[in-house]
Amino acid sequence: MKHVTLRALALALSLSVALGCSTTKNASTSDLSDTRWVRASPILEQQLRDAAEQLPWAKGLQKLELIRYFANVGEPAYDLLIELAQDPSTAVATSAYSAMGASRDGRLVEEIHKIDWNPAEATQDLRLERARTLARLGDWSTLPELIRGLEDERLYTRALCDQALREITKERIQFDPRGDLVDRELAIQAWERWWLKYSGKPMPPRVDFAVPSTDGPSAPTSLED
Repeated sequence: MKHVTLRALALALSLSVALGCSTTKNASTSDLSDTRWVRASPILEQQLRDAAEQLPWAKGLQKLELIRYFANVGEPAYDLLIELAQDPSTAVATSAYSAMGASRDGRLVEEIHKIDWNPAEATQDLRLERARTLARLGDWSTLPELIRGLEDERLYTRALCDQALREITKERIQFDPRGDLVDRELAIQAWERWWLKYSGKPMPPRVDFAVPSTDGPSAPTSLED
């Protein structure tokens, strides 16, 4: 009788352990399937929020460091960056896009396309930064936007669009952001021919950007500064 009792207890214990392991495994699998990204710890979440609060006023090197910080954090910062990309402040939204582009994580392309987007309501800087981000992440359909950015009246915007195009495509079409209008136009036409050859699609019509000329020597950290 004693042996029977011991065997019964052992069997019950083994079943309990098995069920416990099964329950834990299922819960873990469910948690992982419900989470798109690696979640930030409460401390890291607060640090990310603190950094985000600096974005509206950050300029130059400080802004660049914040963008690098978000990009280096990676997945735990993605949900916040997607949220910030929809901020009404162009300074905040462009920084969020720039950080996502710097992450080089192509999975963000799908998430960016889920963001409610109306180009007609976006500033030129936001349109260009979004285009640069998507292109850096592998969605080259936005390259025409960057080619059009070469026509911008602002020197630093022309320079950043030129840098982005060369970095992303590895093409070496010579464009001097400081060059005269005729030389710049010839280079833009070369980019337009490249796009037609690459995609088989014509460039969208040109638009006149009503932006003030603010040419200067300062180096930008994003398309909006």
